[in-house]
Amino acid sequence: MGGGKSGKLPLTRTRSYKRVASNINLSQRTLGRAANGGIAVDEKTSTGVGRIYSNNPEKSARQLFSKISRGGRIVHRNNPKRTEARFKKATVTFRPKSQDGSSVVEFHFRVKPDNLPRSQKIHFMKEKE
Repeated sequence: MGGGKSGKLPLTRTRSYKRVASNINLSQRTLGRAANGGIAVDEKTSTGVGRIYSNNPEKSARQLFSKISRGGRIVHRNNPKRTEARFKKATVTFRPKSQDGSSVVEFHFRVKPDNLPRSQKIHFMKEKE
């Protein structure tokens, strides 16, 4: 009737990969920006995986996941220990425990956004004593 808009935004706008990029850019205000455009980390492993040290690693990882997954569709896959936020052409994943016991947040873009790496994995480690 009339061909007007329903008032709902299409999936491509509300869950666009650009939303993830914007969320990451906002997170960089507190965490810092790496030379490659990603989130700044305390150190990198030989495989390029970032590490951030924290007194409460799981809490810190959950906070980052909450920030950069905002606007995504949250999915608990077959594995209850893995939470994903899905966007059109991007995914943000949180794992409370990885193989080495650390909490992990990672993002992957199927389309490379401007000024950000296509993917980044960050392990949250207990503060060194």
